Amino acid sequence: MEIKGNKGEWSEIYIFFKLLSDGKVYAADKDMKKIRDKFLNIIRIIREEIKGKEYSYYTGEKIKISLNKNEIATIDCSKVHFYKQQVWDMIISSTETTFTDKDITDFLETLHIQKLKSPAEKTNNFFGGTQDIVLETQDYRSGINQVMGSSCKSDIDAGATLFNASGDNTNFEYEIIGNINDKIMEEFNSLVDKNGHTSVGNRMKFLRDKNLNVLFKKHVGEIARENIITCCGSEMPKIIGGMLKYYFYECRGEKTQVSDCLHYLSVKDYAGYGFRNNYDTYRVRIENLLYSMFTGLRFGKRWNGRSEVNGGYIVVKKDEEYFIKFPLQLRFSLKSGIPYNIKDNDYLYVAEN
Repeated sequence: MEIKGNKGEWSEIYIFFKLLSDGKVYAADKDMKKIRDKFLNIIRIIREEIKGKEYSYYTGEKIKISLNKNEIATIDCSKVHFYKQQVWDMIISSTETTFTDKDITDFLETLHIQKLKSPAEKTNNFFGGTQDIVLETQDYRSGINQVMGSSCKSDIDAGATLFNASGDNTNFEYEIIGNINDKIMEEFNSLVDKNGHTSVGNRMKFLRDKNLNVLFKKHVGEIARENIITCCGSEMPKIIGGMLKYYFYECRGEKTQVSDCLHYLSVKDYAGYGFRNNYDTYRVRIENLLYSMFTGLRFGKRWNGRSEVNGGYIVVKKDEEYFIKFPLQLRFSLKSGIPYNIKDNDYLYVAEN
């Protein structure tokens, strides 16, 4: 059996091994400093690659593996710890888009793992379907157990993303305003990058140099448009359109902070609210969108407006550390911090090294 994947997919296996061998996650402050007396014990990790076949991996020196509550195998925790490091070394050293390792793959087979990603079919409805790993944890203070699903993100090569471009789902239509003719349009349409793809940044720079402007018309993807209206109101497509215009047209595709976009939206009153003190109105719309995207909203799938993920994000960092931020804490963070480079005072959860 050969299992291949990219760095992000292999990061999920790294997180699986790390959590299984550590058996707990520690809280950290806003500066990612460990708080030793705040942690969650991990009782088991649940994987359900095939619906109806739920594997549980119980933490401890001897890791017990059960299938549908029937114990089927045990394995030394030291082996998991060893292969955790093997996976990490493979992720860091690989120069290919997708890659594999026979020794690691063989070990995964002994754990009854045949896929890098575990869709956790049985819990999709409960958690909202966005989790990559499902844990049963115990609060050391109360002794209360809970099952929670978390999304896994990799920050090894580049910053972890909340969502990615996806065809018409993330396409926005604009009208070019000004003195335009066929020759200008031919030049405009000929601007591509070295791979032959549309060069949006260069095209926006070209329009500015020609004293032409762009006017937002619509969000192209029908389901995506419905979803963001459900989330934030009928003006939300226009607000996102304004942020994209600020980034591509005004800033020419240069690095831009969300707080800068908010200032632009507020000054221009892009949605046309009609009152002066509108900054917080735009801020709340963006914060609600970010939080909804974290907890279940996807541009390509019709969304019911419910936020059901309860286990937060687990992010693998370049120094082999990882942290988890839980939804209630994440909501506070998004409501107070993401537009300002995530400056918040709530707790993160990190692994002990």
